[in-house]
Amino acid sequence: MSFKMNFEFRLKGIRIVYDDRVMKPGVDSVLLGAVASAEKFKRAIDLGCGSGIMSLMLSLSNKAAHIAGVDIDPASVEISLNNYEINSDLGAVEFYCCNMFEMDDSHWGSYDLVISNPPYYINQLNSANTHRSLQRHWGSADLVNFSDLCSSLLMKEGKLMLVLPVLFEKMWTLEMMKKGLFLQSEIKLRHHKYAPFSLSVLTYGRTLEYYKIDYLDMFDENGKYSGNYRRLCGQFILDDLEVSKNDIAIF
Repeated sequence: MSFKMNFEFRLKGIRIVYDDRVMKPGVDSVLLGAVASAEKFKRAIDLGCGSGIMSLMLSLSNKAAHIAGVDIDPASVEISLNNYEINSDLGAVEFYCCNMFEMDDSHWGSYDLVISNPPYYINQLNSANTHRSLQRHWGSADLVNFSDLCSSLLMKEGKLMLVLPVLFEKMWTLEMMKKGLFLQSEIKLRHHKYAPFSLSVLTYGRTLEYYKIDYLDMFDENGKYSGNYRRLCGQFILDDLEVSKNDIAIF
C-alpha cells in the first residue's frame, strides 16, 4: 500500500504515522494504553481504534495475546493497518472496518479486555469535519448501544476500560451500571498539581468491588514528567522528554 502521512508520534518501541483524517494521538490514548497494557488478558478489542496506537501498545506488552481493532471509518483502519506494518516486535493484531454496533454475535463473550477512547460529545453539534464527527460525536442512542455492546463482548471475568474527560465520567458510569458493569477503579489525571483534573481512566467489571481511585499529576514543578506518571507509563513514554504546552492539547 502507498501512504503519505503528514505527522508522526513516537513511543518506546512504537512509531505512529497519521494524517488529519484521524485524531492526533495524545495523552488520553497513551494513558489508557499504558494502564490497559498492565492487565492480564488473552483476547482484547479496541473499539474505535483510530490510528491504532492503543491496539499496538497492548500488543507490544502482551505479544501472546490476540488484539482486534475496530473502526467505522475506512481511513482509520487504513492508517492502523499501515502502523501495524511499519512496527516490528508485535504480536497478532487485526483491524476491521465495520460499524461496531453491527458486529455479529460470534464476538459475544469472546474478550477478557475491552478498551475504548470513545466519542464523548453526546447530543452536541457535530464537527464540520466528517472524520472528527465520527471520532468525537455520538447521540444518546449510541451511548446506550455502546454499553450493550461492551457487556455482550466481555467474558464473565472481563474488564472494560475507558478514557474520558472528567466532565463526562458520571454519565457514562451510570449507563454502564444499567448493563451490570460496575466501576471498580479510576485514575484521575491533571496537568500539574495546581490544575484541575482533566482525564479519567475508568475500569468496569461485572462484580461490585471496593472502589479504588488514584490521583496523578502528569508534570512536576520543572515541567518534566512526574515520577508517578513515569512509573505508570514508563514502558512507553520517551526518556527525558521535555514537553511543551502544545503536547497536551487534549486538556
